[in-house]
Amino acid sequence: MKANNDQFLEQNFPIDYRTDIVSQIFTNLEKNESFSLIGIEDGCKSNVVRFALFRPDVQQHYLQQSADNFLYVYIDLNELTELTAVNLYQLMQASLIETMGRQHIQGISCDHTITHTAFIKPLKDFLAEIIQHTGKNIVFAFNDFDLTNKMGIDLLARNLVALRNVSRYAISYIFIGTRPFSPPEFFFKKVIYMTPFSGSDALGVVMRNADRYHASISAKQAKEIIRQSGGHPGLIKFLIQDSQATENIAFQCKRILSPLTDVEIAKLRSHQRDEMLINIGLQTTSQIHRPFSPLLETYLQSTPSNVKPFVIDKENDEIYFLDTPLSKRLSPKETCTLKLLIENYDKVIQREDIIDHVWAKNTIPSEWAFDKSISRLRQKIGDPTGQYIRTIKGVGIYLANQT
Repeated sequence: MKANNDQFLEQNFPIDYRTDIVSQIFTNLEKNESFSLIGIEDGCKSNVVRFALFRPDVQQHYLQQSADNFLYVYIDLNELTELTAVNLYQLMQASLIETMGRQHIQGISCDHTITHTAFIKPLKDFLAEIIQHTGKNIVFAFNDFDLTNKMGIDLLARNLVALRNVSRYAISYIFIGTRPFSPPEFFFKKVIYMTPFSGSDALGVVMRNADRYHASISAKQAKEIIRQSGGHPGLIKFLIQDSQATENIAFQCKRILSPLTDVEIAKLRSHQRDEMLINIGLQTTSQIHRPFSPLLETYLQSTPSNVKPFVIDKENDEIYFLDTPLSKRLSPKETCTLKLLIENYDKVIQREDIIDHVWAKNTIPSEWAFDKSISRLRQKIGDPTGQYIRTIKGVGIYLANQT
């Protein structure tokens, strides 16, 4: 499996590699707690986990006397040929068997067939036998756990909780992904956020890539590469391979942005503070909340937004137009009118319906007053020609979905 093939990639990492993250991982594992490791796309989250799980010297360094108390099972969900819960449980079982073979654990029957009609009981019995036979706690690390959003995460979460409960908490999980798995969809709420590399970790990434691509990098060049990339390993790699390879850098920037919502991209473009973006290191914590990498900021500025022109941030009661916040510009009526139009993109809303929704009861504006209010709204948002807020005379108004 991929974990076996890749585990040697982590053998050259120094013992103090990502101390901030690895120490949190082992602190939670010692308490038999499950948690999510959340960070930027292609941010080497799985490398950090494999470094912790596959290096006995690392485990000894952090766990000391309890280093031998765990059986680590790494599962890459990209290996699933079909995104179903049954296939996931079958992969968990196969990965367990492979792990036992790698650690020469014998004396356990592997005849626990998982089928579409019965999958929890065989896996439960199999896990119980392993735990009893070895006396170890089992740690499942799921890479790219975001994929489970497509397989009905609520039932999956309940089954994972059930397996953990019947094992008397001798099972714990690491969920590696790009976004927190929020309730009620998921029941394991502890999160470790992994930001891009900095300091000696970032320099180590630069030097390892320089060796890999036979590049001569001075200390000054290394510092500039780290600054431009913001410490993102994927961007570091492309800068070392060819700093002029704009297509590769644009591809990496697009991947970094791919898990974000329309609201988060709007905030990133407009330098509006967002806690999730800050937590994963996509946004700086300085007075101006810029993207973490100048390369990413250049990409955002040079690439037309692929999201709708208007985005509602319901949590903070904010509306963005072409990534510019509008709340301080608009009156309550204008805000209410715009939200109604945004919630009905490309759908014509009759004047009467807008009046009923926006104006107070028993208050009917004249046709001139209504048209004037729409005109003011266009002026305030910067759409004086009606490119976005369009009127069909005698019928109503609609919001055109143009970028």
